Amino acid sequence: AVVSTQSTGKDLGEVHLQREAEVEAAREEGRVRLAELTEQHNQLVSSLRKELSEVRTTLEYRENEHTDLTTKMREEFEGRYATLQRSIANNHNVDMYMRKLAAQRLEHRREMENLRQQYQGGGQGRPY
Repeated sequence: AVVSTQSTGKDLGEVHLQREAEVEAAREEGRVRLAELTEQHNQLVSSLRKELSEVRTTLEYRENEHTDLTTKMREEFEGRYATLQRSIANNHNVDMYMRKLAAQRLEHRREMENLRQQYQGGGQGRPY
């Protein structure tokens, strides 16, 4: 407000009181606005903390799930590998057994052939 030079002390006092009232009203408006912003801030912080907690819980669950799956896959692999190793060993044993049988069969054939020749070669059907 413009104060004329003819203003009395009372006019200046009224202007001063009006200014004080405006300043106090502005302060009160600032306090209200600060309280509103503080409340919004606190709600946002609370919401973010809750989300962070949920994310951590989900992450821990997924990590445990991953660990469990990895352990299960490792155990399954180790079991299959052990089965494969036994199968290889069994195949090797079967192969060696089959070779042994083949060698015995060959030996028996030779013996049979020798016996046949002895029986036929003696003329009397006896080897001696």
